[in-house]
Amino acid sequence: MSDWSDTFAETAVIAEAERIVRDALYDDPIVGAPASIGVGSDSYPAVVTDVVRYKTGAKAGKVRKILVAQVNYEPAAVTARRETGGYGHDHTIDVTHPSVTVRDKRAYTRRDRFGGVRWVREGGGDYDRVALGEARDYRDPHF
Repeated sequence: MSDWSDTFAETAVIAEAERIVRDALYDDPIVGAPASIGVGSDSYPAVVTDVVRYKTGAKAGKVRKILVAQVNYEPAAVTARRETGGYGHDHTIDVTHPSVTVRDKRAYTRRDRFGGVRWVREGGGDYDRVALGEARDYRDPHF
């Protein structure tokens, strides 16, 4: 195999491992997990601060909602930067970095739709949603 195919195969293995972790987080979120709050085409870095479970009934023990807090961060907390064409920005944030501070908390509920799981803001429809597994700060450069 060439160096290119070795790199491609390694990247595919890493991507699959990351997908498995994300899928596990969607089924059973954990406090402290990185998250991204998506509003329109933008994303804001966040962290899961609480997991609320059903206490009784058929769903006892299953996740009812999660509380997610948007975070502020210093440049030292950025673990990856991606090119956006000169406008906007696209960063991945380490939510465990000491410079990260928690802002307002919001509740998100689980919706199983179209063969997948989504976490949407409680009472907010599908516009304000959460992706688990990565704290991403992205501003669309087109607006």
